[in-house]
Amino acid sequence: MNNIQKLMPVSLVVKAFREAIKLFVADKYLVNDMMSQFEGGMNCGCEEKPKLLFLKGKGEDVCVNLKDLVWIQADGSYVRFHCVNGTSKIMSGSLQAVMLQLCAGGVDYIIRIHNSHAVNLYHITGRCGYILFIGKTNLSVSAKYRKSFSKYYIDISKTV
Repeated sequence: MNNIQKLMPVSLVVKAFREAIKLFVADKYLVNDMMSQFEGGMNCGCEEKPKLLFLKGKGEDVCVNLKDLVWIQADGSYVRFHCVNGTSKIMSGSLQAVMLQLCAGGVDYIIRIHNSHAVNLYHITGRCGYILFIGKTNLSVSAKYRKSFSKYYIDISKTV
């Protein structure tokens, strides 16, 4: 996010720019062309690019969009990836190895909460104590991971 976007919303900047250009340029076609270039420049870099996760298989690799990944489950010597649409993908490996690879890839919003579970912070819908609600699934944060998990939330309560 650049300094202009921090100071005011894009819509206000565009409106101010449009008015300033109209004062200096009489040709409305030139104004429209300049505005489309300006608005295009303001929007580039604002949108997050999707990150894809390729699960290695014997034949072809299975693709999972990280935005759609809800939680990950260790299942013996396999790892199961649960997605938004209710489907799950499975691959051979360990949850620890997956977490190390995600961390190395710059993904910091999928965190470990249990020896058997990791969650995407963007898909947590609520909690009750150390039980997390992720859609229709409830996952517990184990004692081992509570301290590290507490860095990711803020409790706001009613003042007395």
